Amino acid sequence: MTETGLWISDESDLSPIAPAQRAALLHWRSARVASGEVPCRNAIDPPLALPAVLPVMIMFEIDRPDGPESPTRGYRYRLIGTELVARAGRDLTGLLLHEVFEPEAIEADLELYWELEQRRCPYFGSRISLIPKRQAFETYRRLLLPLRATETDRIDRIWCVLDFNDM
Repeated sequence: MTETGLWISDESDLSPIAPAQRAALLHWRSARVASGEVPCRNAIDPPLALPAVLPVMIMFEIDRPDGPESPTRGYRYRLIGTELVARAGRDLTGLLLHEVFEPEAIEADLELYWELEQRRCPYFGSRISLIPKRQAFETYRRLLLPLRATETDRIDRIWCVLDFNDM
C-alpha cells in the first residue's frame, strides 16, 4: 500500500478534498468548542447531519486493553458504511484492525493513527490498497478526523470518510 497525504489545519486549501469529505470536515470543525481543539465524539452526528457519508465512512474505536493511559492500542471497527461492507465482502463491525489484516499490511496505518492521536488534527490522503478478496488494487482518498472522549481530552475515536471517485 502506498499513500500520499497531508495534515489539515484551519488554513489548509480544501480544494483537493471531495465534497462529501469536505462536508464531514466542516461538520467536525463546527463541533469544536474552540478553533484548534478536537471535538467530543458526542458532538458528531453523521446519520442526522451527513447521511450521504454513511455508506463510505468508518468509525474506529481506539481500544486500550491495558487501561485508558495504555500505550498498547488496537483500532476496532465501531461502524462501517454499507458501500465499504460491499467492497470488503463482509461486515467488519466489532473486529480489530489486526484481526482483519496481517501485521505488515497495517503497519503504516497504525503509525498514521498513532500520529493522528498525537497531532490532534485532520489528515487527508490518497491511497492505493490491495483488496485480497478481489485480488485487485483500489485507489481512494481518505479523510481521518480525531474525536475525543466526552469525559476526557483523550482521543478515543477516528472518523474516516472515503472517496472512490476519479482522482
